[in-house]
Amino acid sequence: MMTHHAITALLILAALLPAAPPADRSGGIVTVIASGETHAMLDPCDCPQEPGGGLAERATILEAQHSAGQALLLDAGGFAGGGMYDTYTAGRAMDSLRTIAAINAMGAMRYDAAVVGDDDLQYGAAWLAQRADAAGLPLDCR
Repeated sequence: MMTHHAITALLILAALLPAAPPADRSGGIVTVIASGETHAMLDPCDCPQEPGGGLAERATILEAQHSAGQALLLDAGGFAGGGMYDTYTAGRAMDSLRTIAAINAMGAMRYDAAVVGDDDLQYGAAWLAQRADAAGLPLDCR
């Protein structure tokens, strides 16, 4: 479940994105899809507390949305593995590899923007910017 702060961040991010005319002018409907606090979960978890994860499942759902029409894909932050909120940490080295995989996947899924959260900066701002830039993942920290 997304927190009040995450929802607020997504609303601010959506307001700051440049307006673009809809590609399909017949309906003008844009679907806003939001994710957050995914902590680089590569595989799905059916855990009763804090269920989440599954990059392949997320990619399949998002591809269907992109194919169906206009979609605005946003992340509220918390996409990095490790950190104090990640209950599936595997140590700093493995968590950084999970984070790179998540960033690459989010770029491939064509996220329109991702807010940088506190845990996302644990490997350093330059490290994060370099990985996101290489993956084509637009970051926003306004």
